[in-house]
Amino acid sequence: MVRDGKLVTVVACGHRRTFLALAVAGWLLVKALTPLRRGVGVAWRYGLANIARRGRDSVVQIVAFGLG
Repeated sequence: MVRDGKLVTVVACGHRRTFLALAVAGWLLVKALTPLRRGVGVAWRYGLANIARRGRDSVVQIVAFGLG
């Protein structure tokens, strides 16, 4: 039983905002990897390409780690 509805609302809104901020930041980081792939070595290029290729999964991981 929750006795303070305002506290629940504030915590839920904070959680939602944090989730959205992490999702946007993760998406921007994944998109920023594309120009970086050109100026690095072969191993880095494959690693960054893998992150960019699985962009949605990478964003989900960033959000999960951030919320954890």
